[in-house]
Amino acid sequence: CERYLKLANYLMKINRLWMKPSKRLNLPLF
Repeated sequence: CERYLKLANYLMKINRLWMKPSKRLNLPLF
């Protein structure tokens, strides 16, 4: 369970960081 929570938090952080730059670079989201 701990691993899953850590992975989830990791993805959440990446998502937040990805939201803004993706608009500038016009990179496709998954």
